[in-house]
Amino acid sequence: MLKAATFPRLRAVEEALSSSEVSGSRGLVAKTNPETAQPRDLQTFLERVQKARPLIAGYLANAKASKKDNDISFIFNDTYSADAVTDAREALESIAKDVFGAPVKISVETTAPAVKEKPGKEDPVLKAFQKHLGGEVVETRRSK
Repeated sequence: MLKAATFPRLRAVEEALSSSEVSGSRGLVAKTNPETAQPRDLQTFLERVQKARPLIAGYLANAKASKKDNDISFIFNDTYSADAVTDAREALESIAKDVFGAPVKISVETTAPAVKEKPGKEDPVLKAFQKHLGGEVVETRRSK
């Protein structure tokens, strides 16, 4: 078996890989984003979420988190992640209770501007379609 270090171009890569911090058995390099860096108690909570709900942990990794007393708040830049975490709130509160030993309330906020739900009759795109196609705007009926 040939070792990668015998190839001159790969020697630098092997040295970089062997000197970096490697986390877990997957060989993933641990990266710390200073904007989303967490205190140690929150880090323990996020590690437990990673084991129990990996998809939600991925969303939480991109949020700004803070813990005050028995309240953990997550601030997201997009509403999609915030909605996913809101849907998993009960599971997160259960994990937090196990980690912190007391009931913890999870709050989710977003910094993204609210999306306009219904375009009005003044929407220029709708006006152009109306003028070109000669139609009218009606409410849609959604079945429950």
